[in-house]
Amino acid sequence: MGIPSRRLLNNSVAKAFGIGGITGLNALIESIQYKSATFGASTTDTVGITSVDLTKTFAMPLGLSDSGRTTYDQMASYMYFLDFANATNLRATRGGAVGTPTWNAIIIELKNEAVNYVEQDVITITNANLTNTATIDAVGENAILLCTGYSGNGGNIDEVTCTLELTDSTTITATREDSANSCSVGYIIIDPK
Repeated sequence: MGIPSRRLLNNSVAKAFGIGGITGLNALIESIQYKSATFGASTTDTVGITSVDLTKTFAMPLGLSDSGRTTYDQMASYMYFLDFANATNLRATRGGAVGTPTWNAIIIELKNEAVNYVEQDVITITNANLTNTATIDAVGENAILLCTGYSGNGGNIDEVTCTLELTDSTTITATREDSANSCSVGYIIIDPK
């Protein structure tokens, strides 16, 4: 799987913001960066990026690969989520440290005219719990909620993955089916103008 073309990406972003095709898209996007890095023997990896306005920027995972592995018996090591350490560093986090997979991401900075704000963060559901919430700034009814990936130390997919729901204008709820271990889910909330 290669990195999506700018034309394909632009059409997807344009549809998300309710504008037809690429026409007018330059009014929405300030910058696009692609990043790729390799996890070492740790659960967190940080890569430098060109400085962005975190209130207008989000990052999405573009997949993970590990050409040196023949089996993927450690699910937690091959699932990751993204968040920003700060305006010049993107962070990827996984639940285990087996293997040295390469992770890929796209960082999209939107123009002020496109959005009220963007928030990218993480919800952690602790052991023995099925849900947890995040409190966000109030968003309008056209807000866009996206998942940026999962991380956890469970061996069961129901422990590590969950659903995200904008339960009201200031609350995001993460829900999973199995509470045996803790897990984290990355999210993005975009409040378009």
